Amino acid sequence: MQVTYRFRFDSAYAKNAIARRYQQAPIFVRFHIVFYIAGFVAFAIVVGVFGRSQDSVAFGLATFLIVTFSSVSGVKGVLLGRHRRLASFGSELTVVLLDTGLIMTGRHVESKVEWSYYPSSVRFRDGILLKSADGKLSWLPDSGIEVGTSTEATDLVAFKTKLRRVA
Repeated sequence: MQVTYRFRFDSAYAKNAIARRYQQAPIFVRFHIVFYIAGFVAFAIVVGVFGRSQDSVAFGLATFLIVTFSSVSGVKGVLLGRHRRLASFGSELTVVLLDTGLIMTGRHVESKVEWSYYPSSVRFRDGILLKSADGKLSWLPDSGIEVGTSTEATDLVAFKTKLRRVA
């Protein structure tokens, strides 16, 4: 069995891959949840120190918003920047799933990876996230399938890795 993906490794792809990475993580590991909690703690500290006056609550709310949204935006920016620094960013990639492993080709990229490199995977409604033992991820969007079907890809990945399904 063979399934071939072709997609552009660009900002839209990277944003989707980053979102999928954190959607499959436990809730308290998702960076936006961590920063919401940090923002709430900052709010509580401000209100605790300055009292419950209207001004201190407004200052606390402003602190919450700044901590939360600047932190989330900052982390997303850093992660997207890591993708942009890769030599293959902006180019078209081809990933072929075979019984023996994956073949990835594109500008500045040519690699063969055995399935043992990806012991686990996550199936989303719109693609598959392959997870390596050292934390590296590969996002395979269903929209990029050129040869084969998403069902065939899912069956092959489920046979070769420990597959978990996320709605």
